[in-house]
Amino acid sequence: MSDEVEVTSTSWFSRIGSAIKGVFIGMILVLVAVVLLWWNEGRSVRRYKEISFAKENTVETPYDSVEASNEGKLVHFAGKASTSDVLSEPTFGVTVKDSYRMSGKVEVFQWVEKVIPGKTETVKKIGGGTETKKYPDTYEYRKDWADSAINSDTFHEKVDKQTGEVRKNPYTTLPFAEVKNVVKAKSVKIGAHDLPADYIGSLGSSKNIELVADQLKLPANAIVEKNYIFLNVANPAANVVPATPVAQAVATDSVAAAVASAPAAVQEVATNVAVSNTVNPNAPKLGDVRVSFTHAPIESITVIAKQVGPSFERYKIDDDLSYIDVRTGELPKEEVFKSNESSESMMVWFLRFLGFIIMASAFGMIFRPISVLADVLPILGDIAESGISIISGLIAFALSMLIIALAWLWYRPLIGILLLVLMGAAVFGIITLIAKVRAAKKAPAAAQPAPETTPAA
Repeated sequence: MSDEVEVTSTSWFSRIGSAIKGVFIGMILVLVAVVLLWWNEGRSVRRYKEISFAKENTVETPYDSVEASNEGKLVHFAGKASTSDVLSEPTFGVTVKDSYRMSGKVEVFQWVEKVIPGKTETVKKIGGGTETKKYPDTYEYRKDWADSAINSDTFHEKVDKQTGEVRKNPYTTLPFAEVKNVVKAKSVKIGAHDLPADYIGSLGSSKNIELVADQLKLPANAIVEKNYIFLNVANPAANVVPATPVAQAVATDSVAAAVASAPAAVQEVATNVAVSNTVNPNAPKLGDVRVSFTHAPIESITVIAKQVGPSFERYKIDDDLSYIDVRTGELPKEEVFKSNESSESMMVWFLRFLGFIIMASAFGMIFRPISVLADVLPILGDIAESGISIISGLIAFALSMLIIALAWLWYRPLIGILLLVLMGAAVFGIITLIAKVRAAKKAPAAAQPAPETTPAA
């Protein structure tokens, strides 16, 4: 990429062409917003029906036994989960008990490139064209831990201009990638009830596993510190931490024996190289690797679901409605339903707001040709753009309210009619207020008392 400022010009006719294309995109986005708002209201109605049904039909069942009389019913129970499975990771021999699942994380100390996008400035010109200046991107480089192998061949600056150091990462693929595989418990119980396998992968929160060196399978002299295993795969010598000078070390292979029998000068050089390559958690070097593990400890679970033998599943209310709730914690059913209603309220308002934003943006695109036409004089274009933003927002708000009201009229007629009446009353009130203000401004000056005149003598 060039380090110079890129200057591009766009003609008025090109901008009009782009704005006209935007009109068609805006029309599609209006349709998207309408579908989203309508679907959201229908989804919300169905969800509240599901919660209402569960409120009225859920029965309590024992946590520590399976009641045959509740077979096929929507039941509620809660209690501490348990498993006899021991989770094991084969590469480093990490094991953990009483957990839903376990997985590892591998990080490499390597060069990291951060791209800082250059700013872009667009200036309108008389005649409707624009001139855009794109300032060059800047790059920052640092050595840091990253959980993927970064390809340094793609760096913008492969050599440090000040020090001459080559920014070359040692790995093209992540070492020990297999430890990232998730190991799950095969059987988890909640009292006398079996937890379906699908929930074993989603329940619980991840916590670090405390690693103990003498309980692991480690490469020679790898270091365990602060729940990390530190080692260097690119340079295996980095894993060796000499406790005594090389000349005094016990030779364990032919290389070590050769070093021990070498002259003192060679021994000193070998010792310095070994020390410089030592993995130091507090001062990592390029190519160092650290591995950590997390697990999701077994916790209490609350279930509202259809009882099926010793297990449970989603309760089907009808062809469109069903209910199940499995969550961490030991809660009464009333708290679960209250949480359901709160979550649903947040979701429905979020999607309503999203639909409104999409629709407002869509109308902004539909009306954009007007502001581009006015850009023949930039100040007129700015005024038109501001007005279009306000108008687009008002139209989007009114249309969004109409879609929501019509959706409720379809799904819940009584509430939909009430919403339409309220909206109509609000519109009538605004129109009446505007009419009164205009009438007050147009009141004839004759309505004011005429000044007194003195008859001529």
